Amino acid sequence: MKPALFTLALSAGLAVAQSGTQSGAPAVIRSNTRLVQVNVVVHDKNGAVADLKQEDFVVFDGRKQRKIASFAVETATSTISGAMPKLQPNVFVNSLQRHSETPTSVTAILFDTLNTPVTDQRYARNQVAKFLGTLQPEDGVALYSLSRSSIQILHDFTDDPRDLARLIKRYRGVADGTPEAGPIFQRPGSNTVQREAPSATGEKFDQEKFDQMVDNMTQTVAHAEMTARVRLTTQALESIANHLAPLPGRKNLVWISASFPFSVGLHGPDGLANPVSNPHEIYRDDIARTARALNQANMAIYPVDARGLMVTQAYQASLSLIFGTGASLNELTSWVAAINGAQDTMEELASRTGGKAFYNTNDIGGSVRRAIEDTKVSYVLGFYPEEADIDGKYHELRVQVPGRKGLELRARQGYYAGDKAPVPDVALQTALQQAVAGPLQSSRIEIGVHVTRTNQPEPNSLQLDLLVSARELTLALKEDRWQGALRQSIVQLDAHGKVLERITDPIKLNLKRESLPEYLQTGMSFAKTVRAKPGLAQLRVIVMDRDSGVTGSVIIPMSQVQ
Repeated sequence: MKPALFTLALSAGLAVAQSGTQSGAPAVIRSNTRLVQVNVVVHDKNGAVADLKQEDFVVFDGRKQRKIASFAVETATSTISGAMPKLQPNVFVNSLQRHSETPTSVTAILFDTLNTPVTDQRYARNQVAKFLGTLQPEDGVALYSLSRSSIQILHDFTDDPRDLARLIKRYRGVADGTPEAGPIFQRPGSNTVQREAPSATGEKFDQEKFDQMVDNMTQTVAHAEMTARVRLTTQALESIANHLAPLPGRKNLVWISASFPFSVGLHGPDGLANPVSNPHEIYRDDIARTARALNQANMAIYPVDARGLMVTQAYQASLSLIFGTGASLNELTSWVAAINGAQDTMEELASRTGGKAFYNTNDIGGSVRRAIEDTKVSYVLGFYPEEADIDGKYHELRVQVPGRKGLELRARQGYYAGDKAPVPDVALQTALQQAVAGPLQSSRIEIGVHVTRTNQPEPNSLQLDLLVSARELTLALKEDRWQGALRQSIVQLDAHGKVLERITDPIKLNLKRESLPEYLQTGMSFAKTVRAKPGLAQLRVIVMDRDSGVTGSVIIPMSQVQ
């Protein structure tokens, strides 16, 4: 049986998750009223502006001005208030608010080796390592890396910047020994094919046909390469967004990369702008899902070009000295166009999410520092769309301070107004697979789990008592009942990450109308007993909202279960 303090502790922790909005705000029910929060950074010629009030701001949802229902000023010294009591043994949670020292505003640094050549990785790594040694105790920073295999946690949020600096100096970000990946890294002339001499039989060699065959083969390889890069990249961004989503303050993602294989424009009918260079590709669902995750997490992206200072078109003539005389002017021009295209994507990612792009600079550490500076002071504005406007579509946002001149405002430029249709099963399976295989816990649905070793009903069994936050669930009011549906998965993995067993149970919710406020405050309880498989090293508990696909997951190392 779960300890008496289990429900109390987790209920307190789940209540903390509600502190991101002003007290007295209406309960958030995804299918009914949905609070939209917009984090805003304001600068003038002297730097960050910290003296604005709620009445100074105006928010437009499309052409409609919205009433600001909640307002908060977040600073670098702000921490989560009312933190969860100390957890009892065998209790595991995915809540980032469980510690009182957890900052409300955080910066995650993603060191992208998947989309960056090895030569640029060395320079970028050294720059970031040098910068990390300058971090201050109030800088809430996490460090992740993205490789061909997966996203990896190098260090989650820490109060000791020296640990981060020591770690990244030891880290060797190589792209698994592969050549420079992606078309943007193909130096002009690298795919030049030697012409063949006429055959001994006298048969005329068809150079045009041969070139076409080579082009087709090259395109096939490039297609497979791009598919892998886009999917791994989108999964990494989505995992980070879901991990940080519950934090109420500003969430910055500093993405250090030499290539950005897609553009998450976050606008248009599907929230996409020029999603990939090839319009016939199949990445649309992956990118749309990532766009929604970034949007719902209210996360600002700060792309940093790992290549440092780049030559421009004005220096095309000198490029032949770098790449040799085998490159034609057209090839050199294409290479420069690829660089400019990547920088356009960086600008698009940054402007649409409220971040800032950094390129053509060798001061990578300084770029990261400027991104962190944006967490020093930020404003969190909240409003409720009208019921008629919750249409499942993407809405443009504009934030203004009409009474002050000379201000620069940065905020995300849109949001998704609810979800009208259930998420397709294929998308649910993708989200579940990410929760099973990824190293980051998803905090979109906050979960607490108490694990008890028992010999009932079978020897070597595990009794799992769950407490699940109800605030991110999709609930529809039908005949005086709040109804919804969940999927609960218990996954057992060995030490190498191999799945030993996965059990998924559907759960139907049918709550009395008057009981909803209590569930929103204290969470919902569930229980499950499983038999531990031989070789069990890690247990994962995953709860997914069936209609929205929103997921919460808890990773439980069995070495920590007493």
